[in-house]
Amino acid sequence: MLSSRSARLAHRQFANACLNRQCFTTIVEARAEIAARQDHYNHVRSHNSLNYLPPV
Repeated sequence: MLSSRSARLAHRQFANACLNRQCFTTIVEARAEIAARQDHYNHVRSHNSLNYLPPV
């Protein structure tokens, strides 16, 4: 489980990477972009806790 500080950091990083850079015209468009960002974060982006390797 994430600590409160970790959760805030994760939310801020997500908001900066996705929500703050997009102007969505429909909820479908927003959901698609959010899903794509989550997939990238969880499967592609390197994580420093994993010695800068992607988790998968």
